[in-house]
Amino acid sequence: MDEVHWEDDGVAYSAKQDKRLRLQFRFWLNAYDEKDRDLIAYIKANQKARTFQKMLRNAIGLYWTLQQGRVDWLVTMFPGIKDRIDDYYRSRGGQGR
Repeated sequence: MDEVHWEDDGVAYSAKQDKRLRLQFRFWLNAYDEKDRDLIAYIKANQKARTFQKMLRNAIGLYWTLQQGRVDWLVTMFPGIKDRIDDYYRSRGGQGR
């Protein structure tokens, strides 16, 4: 099976004939920044456990849906989160449900 690789706009593409088109996105983290170092450690742990790809897809999907004002992905990923948010607002004198 022939495989083709190319790069465009900072995105790496890989295509296998009759198989799939895969895209690779790259980003940078600053190892001198404490918050980025925590993310680096978290990413490395997920890579070692072979869960990085799924975690990253979930994180991007969650962020995207929250930006759209949707909470369905959040509630699906974290079933007990609604009750915790309600408790949080109630404890601060706000309305829960």
